[in-house]
Amino acid sequence: AEVAVPEAGATALGSDAETRKEPVGNQGDSLEDSVPSQPAAATPAPKKAAKAKAARSSSRVTDLDEDTPAATPKSSARKASQSSAPKRRKVSKEPHAYTQYNEEKQAIPRPALKRCQEPGFKFIAWNVGGLKPLLAKNGPLFKQLLEQEKPDVLGLSEHKLTENKAGETTIETLKSLLPEPYHMHIAYSKEKKGYSGVLVLVREASEKKPVDVHFGLVGAPSPHGPADVEGRVITVEYEDFVVVKAYVPNSGDSLGRLAHRIGDWDSQLRAHIKSWAPKKVLLGGDLNVAHFGIDIWNMDAPHIKKSPGTTLEERESFGKLLEECDLYDTFRAQYPAEDSGNVGFFSYWSIRAGNKPLNRGLRLDYVLASGDCKQKLRDAFLLEEYAPAGDHCPVGAVVCL
Repeated sequence: AEVAVPEAGATALGSDAETRKEPVGNQGDSLEDSVPSQPAAATPAPKKAAKAKAARSSSRVTDLDEDTPAATPKSSARKASQSSAPKRRKVSKEPHAYTQYNEEKQAIPRPALKRCQEPGFKFIAWNVGGLKPLLAKNGPLFKQLLEQEKPDVLGLSEHKLTENKAGETTIETLKSLLPEPYHMHIAYSKEKKGYSGVLVLVREASEKKPVDVHFGLVGAPSPHGPADVEGRVITVEYEDFVVVKAYVPNSGDSLGRLAHRIGDWDSQLRAHIKSWAPKKVLLGGDLNVAHFGIDIWNMDAPHIKKSPGTTLEERESFGKLLEECDLYDTFRAQYPAEDSGNVGFFSYWSIRAGNKPLNRGLRLDYVLASGDCKQKLRDAFLLEEYAPAGDHCPVGAVVCL
């Protein structure tokens, strides 16, 4: 079945959502009215061909685009004919939610979060973009996150550690910052050093106790199967639910891994989620896709359709994940896309481009949950204060499980 990609302000793609079959961009289509055809002139006699050709050129109506300059008419009859012919009509480009701010180089407003303090199971996911530099520069900030939020599970993406002495040193630094006991589970990239990797911290004081921990995608072949040579998935299994920490492969600047991302990884991830039925699922992490137009600060830029994380294929595939696996986006459940006040929420800002001050970001990080526990959602949030210079910020949700 065809899955459509939502525009800014559209409803989400998924089992409980309405779909719209529209193009990804907010570009108006040019509408062209038909121009009536002219009757064919009779074939002139050979000796009068030159005169007949001249007569036809002076009386013929020429079909021109609106922006194409016409030749100067030589008779009032031709002027009348041209003025009465229907012309091409153009539809103006629809402004995007952030167009005005971008054109005026103003900061995109940051709406206030409506945090809820009701108890429940709290899962936070954070792409740290390298654990060693994070702890070196913002160790106290990392500790503050654990002290203030007290997540039952904290999942870190892209730790970039290697199973060697340097990696062990960073792990010891991490342990020294833990304000209370946590059980740690780590998946390393085995194919490339300083690449990928996920880490999960399970709070010892949590009321819910895990029964097992799994690495990789269930039933998937290499590189993402149980061996998980890129270190992308850890699943913490509880009695009646699972927490899946995933770091979805980036499609690459030239989209070199797009086919692998859509054809292999995404289908294997869907199979992994389905394999845990009837247990409920929390899936969180850097999923490397912006679902809605309002999740992209420059949605109307021409390169967006060809950029990793914002291609039509990736956004359609994300909708397929929601639909086939009966998952919902916890953040958009609390801050619906169709509400005009719920714009300006992002989880990633380019450090290289210096986009954080103007809040020019993307929402690439999620916590998804099984549809049958939608009424049990208590809180969903983005914690951008933990990414003061940009890059990814922690995202999370609280669900009664």
